[in-house]
Amino acid sequence: MYPELYKFDQIEAMNNLEVANFGTGMGYYDFCYDNLEVQAFNFALTQQSLEFDYKLMEHYQNKFKKGCYICLVLPFFIFCAHDLEDVRGRYERYYSLLPQSQVRDRCLTTYEDYMYRYKQQSIIGRQEELVLERCLGEAEMREQIKAALENWIKSLKIVSFQSGALSEHVQSEMIQTKFWFGKILDFCKKKEYRPVIVVPPLCQDLLKEISWKFRQTHFFNILEEYLNNDIVVLDYTAIGGYCAHNLYGWPGFLIKSAAVDFTKDVLRRLNVIKD
Repeated sequence: MYPELYKFDQIEAMNNLEVANFGTGMGYYDFCYDNLEVQAFNFALTQQSLEFDYKLMEHYQNKFKKGCYICLVLPFFIFCAHDLEDVRGRYERYYSLLPQSQVRDRCLTTYEDYMYRYKQQSIIGRQEELVLERCLGEAEMREQIKAALENWIKSLKIVSFQSGALSEHVQSEMIQTKFWFGKILDFCKKKEYRPVIVVPPLCQDLLKEISWKFRQTHFFNILEEYLNNDIVVLDYTAIGGYCAHNLYGWPGFLIKSAAVDFTKDVLRRLNVIKD
């Protein structure tokens, strides 16, 4: 099964959420609401696309209070890939979260098999969700950064993280990602939620490998098409304070203690909590 899904065991008992965050791996690991006096929930999953951010948001809309902050955690390459789910079981993990009509490639046979295994594991006892507790050493971090960049370039078909050039594949993917991003913002406006763009922090060794030209072409130019006075942007690569490698358990993913501090900082900036 998928340990990252275990947190959804809590969602049925939650209502009137004041804060909800969505996103891919950085959203999943960087936000932790433990011991905070706020009604909040982390809807992010690793390798989650904007399409499924939207579908989860729509499906669980009855959990949000009017005026809820919707934190959209957007890494620099988010618009490069419509489908970030190109891994084994890429849709299977949504079987227990979304209606059948909302999950592409759902096959009745695999759905029934998954739900049987899901229920059996519930009977046996659920495990803890995935968290990062150990930071990486400098040498290990450099190795992991190199591997991560090579994997992203290959899987996302990015020209390079130093270039502003857009491959034909990325340009095609951007059409779909922009569509779902627009739907998210329109949905927030319709429901009177308050969208917040959170550009997650990166350790200094990873950030220096991603040129400003890449960030501008692949991310900020697109983001600017949608920005208005109603949308808060918190760019933690510019705010700083979270660049030390000893805060990360994997390139771009904060360890739990750092995630707790980071989440508090985001909520303070939104005036959800006070010092």
